[in-house]
Amino acid sequence: MPTNLTDESDVLPCPADLLVRRTYGAGFDAYVRTHDIVRLLPGVYVDQTAWRDLAPWERYLAKVHAVRHKRPDAVFVLESAAVLRGHPVLPRQPYVHVLADTKGAARITGTIQGHYFSDPITPEQSSGFLHTSAVDTGVDLARVRHPAYGLAVLDHIIRTRASTIGEITATNDARDSSRGRSAARWAISRATGIPESVLESISIAVIEWLGFESPELQASFDIGELGTARVDTYWPRENVMGEADGDSKYRMHPGGTEAALIQEKKREDALRRLADGFARWGWSACRRPEVLEKILADEGVRRVRPRDNTRLRTVRALLAP
Repeated sequence: MPTNLTDESDVLPCPADLLVRRTYGAGFDAYVRTHDIVRLLPGVYVDQTAWRDLAPWERYLAKVHAVRHKRPDAVFVLESAAVLRGHPVLPRQPYVHVLADTKGAARITGTIQGHYFSDPITPEQSSGFLHTSAVDTGVDLARVRHPAYGLAVLDHIIRTRASTIGEITATNDARDSSRGRSAARWAISRATGIPESVLESISIAVIEWLGFESPELQASFDIGELGTARVDTYWPRENVMGEADGDSKYRMHPGGTEAALIQEKKREDALRRLADGFARWGWSACRRPEVLEKILADEGVRRVRPRDNTRLRTVRALLAP
């Protein structure tokens, strides 16, 4: 997910050109019959080739833009508000979430899900979109979604300075509705803004539920002529370093994947010379916590609490591709 919007009042643009029936007029039906397109909503389409090239979160963003074309007055909430502002969303998002005026309107219609909030919501307006603020979005997601995802969203909101932990805490505690308040406190109490990716935030949650000691985050080490290197996690008592790696940083390296891998190998070799243990894992290890458990145990990370099997059982479904 991108983290640097050029203007705080902006939302992310649609990642693909939307083909809207009313724009094409009478010739639109003929256009649909003769082109390879994907239907997002009745009367709103996107080119199939462009759609195929989009990442899952970009496809979801395009769906939110499509709903805005159909419903310009819609107030986007939950993951839909999050994706507009560049906050994390996980791959499987079947619905676009909008604010419902009444409880009776809080229902699913096609791919749109309405939500009724008993507390008053003051939406923000950005680039013609109405959506909940960063602090409201973070609290909403921490209250009603999986706690590991809630932590990832709050970390991102704090890291990008969209809100502060003080504002988030105060908003959660001040709401009249108690639904999800206690659940949100787990993520709020652990959010720091220090993790630099969704994978890192979710890893921190899984590490805790596995019973391991909580690590230091983004610890820095002098690695000689290569300069200073930070590691995602560090357990000082065991002198064990840990890296939670997706593959995006290799794809995004200016020299290409091969250059990135060579550079990372030199960095890791230098760090390993300083450590008594070095662990590396990716999304698959978080999706199957027993794999991450073995990786950390083999490197000597100590347990300080019992496993939280209830929460660990839910992680696989959360991270399903």
